[in-house]
Amino acid sequence: MINQGLNVEDATTVVSNLKQQEHEAKIDASNKELGYGTLWALGGIALTAITDGAVIFYGAVLWGGWLLLKGIYHKIG
Repeated sequence: MINQGLNVEDATTVVSNLKQQEHEAKIDASNKELGYGTLWALGGIALTAITDGAVIFYGAVLWGGWLLLKGIYHKIG
């Protein structure tokens, strides 16, 4: 940006704003993963309980667990 004629102060402001927006987007994405993961996992557990274990919804539970782990990883990193 500086090579294209933008002064140092303005370039610093632009980069700072972009970093802030990126950080906020990552937080939003991790929150969605945590929310959807919780819904999938609890839904799978609830459906398994409702059917009294006759049908085990392990796919939903595993998918929910995976989303929860991804959300935690993205929240930390």
